[in-house]
Amino acid sequence: MAQISAKKKLILISSYLGLMGLLFSSVSYFFTSSTMEFLSDAVETEGEVIDYVSGSGSDGSTVYYPIIQFIFNDRYTEFQSNTGANPKSYDVGEKVSVFVLKDDVSSAKVNSWFSLWGLPVIFGVFGVIMLLAAVILLRVALRH
Repeated sequence: MAQISAKKKLILISSYLGLMGLLFSSVSYFFTSSTMEFLSDAVETEGEVIDYVSGSGSDGSTVYYPIIQFIFNDRYTEFQSNTGANPKSYDVGEKVSVFVLKDDVSSAKVNSWFSLWGLPVIFGVFGVIMLLAAVILLRVALRH
């Protein structure tokens, strides 16, 4: 069975990291574009935290997702935030800023940095790290 040289291994690893970095960067771009498009069409309104729903985090810990109620087009609407935390992010009764599309109240999102930009930044950071690692490994491989 033929062994793969160290140089070829580094090139393969570099290629894999480069592809993963491009994939993560592309996902980041998609999330960024979606958020920017949403914000350009959304209107801001005031909501109130009325309750919490608990769920399990990836490590098994309890995460609390706020239930937010707001009035839009003279109708009460409530939604569960897609961003949970432990400890709770808000107090019940606390007023929060909400973005919502005029023609789709189910699109409501809390106006918080992580709710809007968390996914684009996480995917972007990991994408850049993988791309940088790919370039460094490729340079090391090509020097040998």
